[in-house]
Amino acid sequence: MSDFRYGLRMMANSPGASLVAVAALGLGIGANTAIFSVVNTVLLRKPSAPEPDQVVSFVHRNERRNITSGNTPYADVGEWRRQLRSFEGISAYQQGSMSYVPARRAARVDPVVALRWE
Repeated sequence: MSDFRYGLRMMANSPGASLVAVAALGLGIGANTAIFSVVNTVLLRKPSAPEPDQVVSFVHRNERRNITSGNTPYADVGEWRRQLRSFEGISAYQQGSMSYVPARRAARVDPVVALRWE
């Protein structure tokens, strides 16, 4: 307990150095937490799909305009669902905002909308 009191007295004697030490500790702890959060999310957690080696991604290609894009119209996704019988399930998502119009009342939806067909 006497060491703790001695430390408090030393911090009171030099508040500038104490502020720098507390700021350095705060920055170090904050940076460490941020880096661990990224590493945990990217490297340590298991993928959310039960069998990630069986997940595929489709890319939309417009032959007329010679454009390849990850943006696929939802009508195409619905058509794939009806025609492709070799898949267990098909999901679609869109990042960014979009309009959603249920029963003639428009609403803005942010940021990710996911649709799943099984």
